[in-house]
Amino acid sequence: MFNSTAPSDCVREVKQLKEQWHLVNRTVNAFQGLWMKAQRLRASGESDDQVMDKAMAFYEADLEEDQFKLIACWKILRDQPKLHAYNEDLNGSSKRKNSESEVVDLTSSPVVVNNLPRPGGCKKAKEEERSGKGKGKGSSSTMDEIDKLREVQARSKQDHIEVLERHQQIAAAKKESARLNHLAA
Repeated sequence: MFNSTAPSDCVREVKQLKEQWHLVNRTVNAFQGLWMKAQRLRASGESDDQVMDKAMAFYEADLEEDQFKLIACWKILRDQPKLHAYNEDLNGSSKRKNSESEVVDLTSSPVVVNNLPRPGGCKKAKEEERSGKGKGKGSSSTMDEIDKLREVQARSKQDHIEVLERHQQIAAAKKESARLNHLAA
């Protein structure tokens, strides 16, 4: 599409366009995170321009760069579901996935520490291997626990998606309200 709308002396290859897109996407995604941070820190009575100024200050301070220059791109891309899905895949795809297990604060109370199950040692693993309970053969209780964890993970992912959709609905409602207030004024 770029080549069809650009002058004939500005024709670019697909690789060049992809590299430019990744650069724009990375920069816009970084600014989006800082804008959301500024939005969360919004004081009562602050205008959208003040939030934008705060996000710009975060951008300059955190990324140690000049002023954010892709505001027009950001305004277009920030509400695009395709961009959000792409960035979630991009941020979530790593060779080693972090465990999504529950974090336990061990400093809160000694009771929590005492109730945690001890991991099996080398001797126990060897005994299980000899008795046929080793890694090759999963017990039904272990498989049940794995199935439960998968269900919890699926529910967690669904809840996360619902929260994101709700945030998008709220943002759309705010935008529509501002538009109507502007028209009324």
